[in-house]
Amino acid sequence: MVKKNSDQSVQESTESSIQPPSNKNTCCAFALIALIILALFLIGGIISGIIAWKAYGPILMETFTKNMTSSVTKQLSDDLLPSVTPFARENTPTSTPIQTTIIEPTAALQQTSGMDGEILPESNIRNLTRGDLTGLTAWELKVARNEIYARHGRPFVHQDLACYFTTMSWYKKDPDYTDSRLSSLEQRNAVFILNYEKETGSPIWSVDTGCR
Repeated sequence: MVKKNSDQSVQESTESSIQPPSNKNTCCAFALIALIILALFLIGGIISGIIAWKAYGPILMETFTKNMTSSVTKQLSDDLLPSVTPFARENTPTSTPIQTTIIEPTAALQQTSGMDGEILPESNIRNLTRGDLTGLTAWELKVARNEIYARHGRPFVHQDLACYFTTMSWYKKDPDYTDSRLSSLEQRNAVFILNYEKETGSPIWSVDTGCR
C-alpha cells in the first residue's frame, strides 16, 4: 500500500513538472515582442526623418519662406492701398515737383534767328510743302532755293544771286564751302523747290539775270 502511494506521488510530481507554461507568461512574452517591434519602427522612422530633412529640408524651408513672404506682402499691399475714387486720385496734389524740360535750339534754328530778307526762313528746320511755295514769283523761288546754300557761305557764280546775298547782313562767303555742309533736310528742300520751279515753268531757275 505504501509503495502504491509512493508511485502515485512520483507520477503526480512528474506530471506537474511537465505542465505547459501558463497563459499569463505567454501574454507577457507577446507584449514584450510587440513593444520591441514598435520601438524599432519608431527608431527607424526617426532616422528616416532625419535623413529626409537633411536632403530636402532647406529646399522646403526656402519654398515655404517665399510663399509666406509673397502672401504677407500681397496682404499688406491690399490693406494699405488707399481706397479712393479715380476722380479723387487725379485731383490729389502730389509733392513731386514738376520738371520742366528746356529744349536747346538746334544749330539750324539758331542760324535763322535774326536773319533778314529771307524768303523761307524755316527751310533748314522743317520739310517744305507746296503751300510754302504757292504764290511766290520766279525770282523769289530762285532766291528761296539758294538761300539754303547761302546760309553755309556758298559763293555764287550767277551775278544776280551774288549781288543779292551780299546785301544780306548774315551772308558770309566762304571759299572752302562744299555742299556736304547741308543737312539731309536742307538737301531735300532745295531739290523740292527746284522741282517746283521746273514744274511751274520758271524761266530763270537756271538763268543768270545779272545784278539788279
